[in-house]
Amino acid sequence: MTENDAPPPDDPTAEPDPEEFAEEAGVDPTPQQVDEYLELAEEQPPWSNPSDT
Repeated sequence: MTENDAPPPDDPTAEPDPEEFAEEAGVDPTPQQVDEYLELAEEQPPWSNPSDT
């Protein structure tokens, strides 16, 4: 294998393809989405059980 050859896809030492990773990870949230999440988390923390309220 030369320096320019990509390792096999099942190679655990292979660097992930940035485009493939971005597709799997999705887009970053917008500042508005972050604000909405923070407000929701204040009202109902993620670790709370909705049936407890």
